[in-house]
Amino acid sequence: MFNTIFRKQFLLYAATLVISFALIALGLVSLFRTYFVQKMTDTMSEQGQRLAESYVRVTNLPTPGAQTQFSNDVKTLGYLGASCIFVDMGGRVVARTEDITALAVGDIIGASEVQPVFEGQSVRVQGNLGGVFEENVLTVGYPIAVQVGGEQALVGAVFMNASMADVHQTTYDVIQMTMQCLLMALALSFVLVYITSKTISKPIYQINQAAKVIAAGDFEKRLAVKSRDEVGQLADSFNNMAESLANQEKSRREFIANISHDIRSPLTSMRGFLTAVMDGTIPETERDRYLQIVLDETGRLTKLANDILDISTVQNMEIELTKTAFDVNELIRKTLYTFKPRIMDKKILLTVTFADERNIVLADEEKIRRVIHNLMDNAVKFTDAGGRIHVETKATAQKGKLLVCVQDDGKGIGAEEQKYIFDRFYKVDVSRGEDKRGSGLGLSIVRAFLQAHGEVITLESTPGEGCAFTFTLTEAQGTQG
Repeated sequence: MFNTIFRKQFLLYAATLVISFALIALGLVSLFRTYFVQKMTDTMSEQGQRLAESYVRVTNLPTPGAQTQFSNDVKTLGYLGASCIFVDMGGRVVARTEDITALAVGDIIGASEVQPVFEGQSVRVQGNLGGVFEENVLTVGYPIAVQVGGEQALVGAVFMNASMADVHQTTYDVIQMTMQCLLMALALSFVLVYITSKTISKPIYQINQAAKVIAAGDFEKRLAVKSRDEVGQLADSFNNMAESLANQEKSRREFIANISHDIRSPLTSMRGFLTAVMDGTIPETERDRYLQIVLDETGRLTKLANDILDISTVQNMEIELTKTAFDVNELIRKTLYTFKPRIMDKKILLTVTFADERNIVLADEEKIRRVIHNLMDNAVKFTDAGGRIHVETKATAQKGKLLVCVQDDGKGIGAEEQKYIFDRFYKVDVSRGEDKRGSGLGLSIVRAFLQAHGEVITLESTPGEGCAFTFTLTEAQGTQG
């Protein structure tokens, strides 16, 4: 029953609404009952004071005006659905309204609960007034006093009586009307809760279904959730994740295809040349040249294997650094020397500029060698014959930092491709160069090694004008120059 977010949320909200409305209803019922009884009591108390004063005026000075005022006050009480009884200090009825048929003038009101009125206090009681009424009534008693020698003297009391059934009926009518409004509000609340629960749970359900599709290997699934709340942000993050997975999967497939080709090609060449050497097809005078080709192919395989091992290390976050102080200028010279055959073969003009005669940095020398090697490998690979490559070290405005820059004048990289140039397996559009043998791991390894050092690398490139890769290194303290 509670196996979905929608059901849990809807039932939780529904239960909260029902309990809240029930408590509100109970509170309103109690409040209305108290309010209407108190309101009737206050109204009859005010009217009782008027009747007492009018009764005194009619008794002491029976003028037509006083009689009219007294009749009007009695009528007003009738409009309230109440009756009245006038008694003397002995409790004997001296006057009453006509609707009290069970009581005659001269009868005694002896109910004990109304006795305080004969002591000058107003009273409020519920009951049948000592058997006078057959039903439950609300009785308000008010003392009648006259001025005698400058002092108040009690001469009787007036009792006003209102049927509690009428009060309860009024209360019931108001409560019924209020309950109808509450029920309508509750029904509307249920609709809103249903819509809200669906609005929240539906995109979560879609995300769950999409996750299952992606888990099954279909990385093209996307969500169409357009809300701007946290659920919409989650959907956007999910789509970004799916896009990243799709790109990674595409890169992985291309990587496997490239690796397969890069492994198969040298192995095929090596097998063919070695077979030719062994069966005597190749003349003795050509044997060394072909064996050199085989050796070069083994170098390609070794480099490929090292790249795969390095990227595996990067993915597992197992990069271990052995930092030492060394001259990065000398490291650059040694690394550039390994590219001499390729540079000469393509007739590339190589220029080198150093910030100082010696630039001592603190880093893992082998990792930085790989960084420089990979950057130079790309520069040589994508520089046309007769092109230029410039390598330099230079100081920065940031104290203790050194910049190393490798710049070529090749075809450059577009702004869109620059976003992914450091991603694993990513290879720039094949139109950038004729050499398609790269694995797409070199720059990813470069960035990973530099990040492990806490350094950064940037790329500046304009299509048709070449690339400039620049990275930072930390200078060894006390050894600069």
